[in-house]
Amino acid sequence: AAGIGAMLIGVCASWCIRYLVKADPVTHASLFQCGFRFNTYIGFALALKLFGDQGFALLALLIAFWVPISNTIAVSALAGAVAKRDAALGEQTNGSMPSLMVVTGKAVVQNPLIIATVLGLCCNLLSITVPATVHHFLKGLGNASLAMGLLCIGAGLRFAALRGSWGLILTGAVQRLMLLPLVAWGVTAACGLPPAAAGVVILFAALPTAQSCYVMTAAMHGNAPAVAAATSLQTLAAIVTLPIWILLAIL
Repeated sequence: AAGIGAMLIGVCASWCIRYLVKADPVTHASLFQCGFRFNTYIGFALALKLFGDQGFALLALLIAFWVPISNTIAVSALAGAVAKRDAALGEQTNGSMPSLMVVTGKAVVQNPLIIATVLGLCCNLLSITVPATVHHFLKGLGNASLAMGLLCIGAGLRFAALRGSWGLILTGAVQRLMLLPLVAWGVTAACGLPPAAAGVVILFAALPTAQSCYVMTAAMHGNAPAVAAATSLQTLAAIVTLPIWILLAIL
């Protein structure tokens, strides 16, 4: 509850950036998700190193709940903005467009991360054991997806296309890497969480955004170059900010 509550405050903060920095709705919706999604790989590596198996398990529990929530919010916002843009273009060309609710609902239901998380939770709750062959096959695909996602981000960087977006990208990085961990620290203190749980929540909030943000944005025809730049900037900036929040989390 503390972790999800802190991240929901991050969702609100990321949404409010649109009132501080002006940009077109699709760019805002594309970068909106970078304010509350997270890099799973960095999170698990640090949680295991800092808090052992208990921290790893707590982070896995938090991720299991937050992934479907965060992806539903992110997909809904981006699908809605893209649908409105396409509807405006359709009106100009006298083309027919499906309703906004239909487009958004379809995008949420078809999101791979939401599907995977829900299936994983169902297997866990129903005590369904995934066959070893299938497990190894999917694990190999998962390991390959990290490298492929990073390659796509690098290939998708288009600095010439980012004119006018840098203010939004920088503001989002400050919100994600500085404001959100500070909020998480306050929430854990107010809730009186034990050290390991408080540390995991702070660490979770301090992680840079996920590399899958770019993949999803490109697939949904959002502003992929802006998201590629935001992902790269947050990952590099986290080299400086993460140690600060780790020190706070373990003290």
